[in-house]
Amino acid sequence: MSGEIHWRWCTFEKLGPYDLYDILALRQAVFIIEQQCLFPDADGRDHEAYHLLGRTSEGTLAAYLRAFPPRSPEGHPSLGRVVVHPRFRGSGLGRLVVEEGLRMIGERYPKRRVRIAAQHVVESFYRRMGFVREGEPYREDGIVHVAMVRPST
Repeated sequence: MSGEIHWRWCTFEKLGPYDLYDILALRQAVFIIEQQCLFPDADGRDHEAYHLLGRTSEGTLAAYLRAFPPRSPEGHPSLGRVVVHPRFRGSGLGRLVVEEGLRMIGERYPKRRVRIAAQHVVESFYRRMGFVREGEPYREDGIVHVAMVRPST
């Protein structure tokens, strides 16, 4: 990847219309069109999440994820909708976006385990990031997933 990525965290309320459009367009392009998976991407949870946007110096949304606070005092924060623009795959950007997500969660929710519902095809990627599988693979929206957790540090 040439050039620097500029990371920015936003709550839903702070996302501008162009940010929201770029996020939805990237998620649609990858999760619905590329992966040929019809599912309700607008799942009613974006307003609960912190959104991480990784843009190139030219303004292209190259990577994105959303992070959720724990749903209960005993609960765990989670990451979701982790995506890298197809043009930037293989550049290490996937690792960088997850590391930034984990950094923020570690600051806001120290000593908490982090959950993710990973597509089975990228389970080894998340294992290298410190996540371990919990339970057996399951099918969600036609794609095999695995529940994974990263122990607290």
